[in-house]
Amino acid sequence: MRARASLLVAAVLGAGCFAPVVEGPRDGGSGGGTGGSGGSAGGGTGGSSAGGGFAPGGAGGGAIAGAWVARAPLKFARAEFATAVHDGLIYVFGGTTGSTVGTVEVYDPAVNQWALAKSMPTPRRMAIAATLGPRIYVVGGFKADENLNQLTYTNVTEAYEPATNTWTTLAPPPFPVAFNTVLGNQFEAGAVLGGKLRVLLFDTQGNKAFDFDPAMNTWTEVQPPAPMIDSVQVAVSAGTLYAIGGGRRMGTGGDFTRLASGPPDFWTNLTPLRPASSGGSLVRRECVALVGTANAVAALGGSVHDYNQGMPTVVSAVDVFDPASLTWKSGPPLAHARQSLGAVAIGNTIYAIGGTTAPDATEIVPVPWVEAFTLP
Repeated sequence: MRARASLLVAAVLGAGCFAPVVEGPRDGGSGGGTGGSGGSAGGGTGGSSAGGGFAPGGAGGGAIAGAWVARAPLKFARAEFATAVHDGLIYVFGGTTGSTVGTVEVYDPAVNQWALAKSMPTPRRMAIAATLGPRIYVVGGFKADENLNQLTYTNVTEAYEPATNTWTTLAPPPFPVAFNTVLGNQFEAGAVLGGKLRVLLFDTQGNKAFDFDPAMNTWTEVQPPAPMIDSVQVAVSAGTLYAIGGGRRMGTGGDFTRLASGPPDFWTNLTPLRPASSGGSLVRRECVALVGTANAVAALGGSVHDYNQGMPTVVSAVDVFDPASLTWKSGPPLAHARQSLGAVAIGNTIYAIGGTTAPDATEIVPVPWVEAFTLP
């Protein structure tokens, strides 16, 4: 693999969904279904509600034309992994292939080819990855195989240097110890903001947010969203952090908020993805991949379900948020419905990577599919 000139890339994170499982049968499919109920989070300390001088937009009307293009598949089918872009190359870290792994793959879009890089020192699922300078930082995550009621949270910070294909262990994140080891008690998401790695942490003992400064190798607690939704995913567009919820636990899948710069930091609620029952093509859902470009934020895949009925339905839906108009538009669906996938952007080209086709978090069916789409 060859290094190439650095391109505009989106801040990226882990691929997955911590949400608790809903028991019972449900018909499968690649679209439709019913999303969750529940409104956007209101204000709080350092926060601001949508009614506080902010007029959220709605559906933008129409749809984005085009189709996803198949690219070379991953060497190993996987889900719940971390993704990042460095020097125009795409990196995939860990996740689950049926068991927790630490393997690393790197993709060169110019030659449409994957190769292996040095494995992480700490195998894990649902970690956060982000590029800052010459390194890619991989933070947090957990280890678990068959028994998702016996998680081991991996509160570590490890830095990968592509130039030397080496790993360095750094200051661990100051995340609180989860209430217990059962799936669904702690959720992490993060992205690069202002030259630091911003991490959001949903925990049953309280929500927190932290900044990691790579120059100082230090962590600092900062203002979290209030309240924050579980199974959150984040992305950055034009220097603004956006967060979307996936909370089966709280019935808020698809709630959408952004961090407006301070100081102090404050959060503003935006138009959520709508329940499918409300009509229209924008579907509120969970376990999506969220990715930002210079002028858009895209939500890829995920799952939808009625909270009073059985298993969710994994979908291929793609929705794109325009920060300038504060509106959502439907994009072309993925060729393969999946959730807990990874997503990155190089310029305006978005890549959907891996994931699982299973609706049940306890029965991961990892896939190797990679698709690309260039936003207009």
